[in-house]
Amino acid sequence: MEFITNMAPFLGVLGLILAAIIYVYVVRQPDGNAKMKEIAALIHGGAMVYLKRQYTILLIFVVFVAVALGIFIGVPTAVAYITGAILSMLAGFFGMMGATKANVRTAQAARMYKPNPGK
Repeated sequence: MEFITNMAPFLGVLGLILAAIIYVYVVRQPDGNAKMKEIAALIHGGAMVYLKRQYTILLIFVVFVAVALGIFIGVPTAVAYITGAILSMLAGFFGMMGATKANVRTAQAARMYKPNPGK
């Protein structure tokens, strides 16, 4: 069990590297015509506004809970909580970035797909 616990940081970094490789692969795919790009930019902008609003409200909650944890349990617990919240928010941000970039590329790939009805 100790081996697995010690491997967690390395596996976490490996996961981040693989996510970055997949992201780079996705953004290198064709992103469609001008109209598709325009719609994708609007969707992306809306998603970022949504995240900003969500994270603004979440930040208030995180501060209150961190203060309570610091007072009633201990400062190290509060710091761990804040670290987890920040990393969770970053995961959401990068996930939204990847999803909004992938959407238009998926639509473009579907547009270009020509099934062979003879087979």
